[in-house]
Amino acid sequence: MKNNLKSVVLTILILLVATALALPYISYAEVVEVEGAKFNLKLSMEENLKSHIGKKITVLLNSGTELSGKVKDVDRDYL
Repeated sequence: MKNNLKSVVLTILILLVATALALPYISYAEVVEVEGAKFNLKLSMEENLKSHIGKKITVLLNSGTELSGKVKDVDRDYL
């Protein structure tokens, strides 16, 4: 029983550390100027992105990974 508890605790700790290490790479994105894209500095990022619903965009992450796709919906916490 003690060994099972130790295994569960160790697994949880490993998952927490892995999540903490991966978080900076998936949480932050860099805004890149693209010809034809207009951003109103008086509006929030959410409101600016809503103007791109239905359009294809590419997001460049700090890790260098590019994510491309069509904007389906925008909310405060997701794109």
